[in-house]
Formats: sequence, structure tokens, C-alpha cells
Amino acid sequence: MKKMCSLLLILGLASIVSASTTIHTITPDDLEGDKLTFYTDPTAIAGWDWDEIAPAGISTNYYSDPDLGTGSFYASVQGSAAGTGTDYTALRINANHLFGYDMKFSDLANLTYSTDYVGEYVDWQVKIYTAPLDASGPWYATRINYNRGDSLNTGWETYSINGTGGLGIQSISDKYPSSADYSNEIILHIDIIVGYMTDSPSGESYLDNVILTDTNGDSHILDLEASPTVPAPAAILLAGFGTSLVGGLRRRLR
Repeated sequence: MKKMCSLLLILGLASIVSASTTIHTITPDDLEGDKLTFYTDPTAIAGWDWDEIAPAGISTNYYSDPDLGTGSFYASVQGSAAGTGTDYTALRINANHLFGYDMKFSDLANLTYSTDYVGEYVDWQVKIYTAPLDASGPWYATRINYNRGDSLNTGWETYSINGTGGLGIQSISDKYPSSADYSNEIILHIDIIVGYMTDSPSGESYLDNVILTDTNGDSHILDLEASPTVPAPAAILLAGFGTSLVGGLRRRLR
């Protein structure tokens, strides 16, 4: 009996130790711009909805956490109802590449994200797309739309799609009515999006601290940052001139 209890304790501790947390720093430059590469290259973990513009990186506003940097993603969209400008902006995540296996919908224990919503109408929203069930059918099988957060001009707020206080599912679009159970469908990608394709109002918001956790307890944190600032050519030349000038003065002083 003691041996059995010890074995169970060891197995329990092993399961706790095996859970991991990985932080990925993502800038707009890291977003994969090629659709085929996004789905086939295991190193491609984030992109955007290529029908519209990519999210921008901002270094002046961010979710405050000692493990994260000092930047975030930003979107300002006019909405499709306006008939002009940007309809929507989406951060697209390849969960299969993040976790290293074909993740089913039921494998995703939770997704949390933080926003600073400063716009008038719509904030970031999570949409999970599952992979098509056959090559000749629609490009996705099921789209699960989650509710948006409802805080406005109150600073950074963190939302969760599941668990206590979770946003919950707003609607489901099923392209294969014969397969109503989408829990075993493979996730194609996850969008966190401001605005939408049809009759969307405008929206403006910041996004950071995106955390995906699977049922094994493993978590991947996307630390969203601004792209590194590249000096203008004139500044580079001036810096080079200054370096050479200092070097010349040192040689003369010798």
C-alpha cells in the first residue's frame, strides 16, 4: 500500500513538474505574411488576416508585467459599415505550431488576453477556426466566436474565454452541420480581432499578454511588442562620422 501511495505521489509530482511556460516576444516584423508558410512552417506561430492590414506595434502603452516588455499591439479600424478605410485587424495564432502537436478544440484549456480599449465601439474578440473536414469542402469546419470584453476607458483589463468569469461563446458557425461536435476538430488557427467583415462599427484598442494553455497545463505567452527602431540612413552616417572623428582626435592626441 505504501509503495502504491509513493508511486501515485511521484506520478503526481511528475505531472506538475512537466508543465511548462514559454514566453514568445512577437513584433509586427515577426508576423508571417505568407499564408502557405504560416500553415506549413513549424516556426511560424503568428500572422494576421491577410485580407486586411496587420496590427501595429506600439511602444508607448503596454500591459504592465515584470516578465513582459514595454510594448503592445494596436488597432484602429473604421469598420466595414463605414464603406471605407480598414474593416478589421486580426492577430492570427497557429496553436499547433506553438504547442508542437495537432491541437483539438478540446485540448485548449483556456486563452486569456489583455486589452486597453479606448475606442467607441468594438474591442478585440477571439475567434477559433477549426480545420476543414475534407479537401473539397469549405476552408474551415467550425468558427467559434467569443463575446468581447465590455470595459471602456478603464485602462488595461484581462479577459478569459473559459473558467470563472470567462467571456463565453457568442455564436458558432458550423460549415458541416452533420458534424455538430467540434470538440475533436483540429484547430486551424485562432484570431484575436478588432472589427469584422460585415457591417462592423469602428474600433480602437491595444492588445498584449496573450496566454494559451492546453489541458496538459503547458502555457505559451505572446508578449506583443513594437518593432525595433531602425536608425535613418543619415543618422547612421552621422554616427559613423562621429566615431571616425573621435578616433582621429585620439590618434592626434597620442
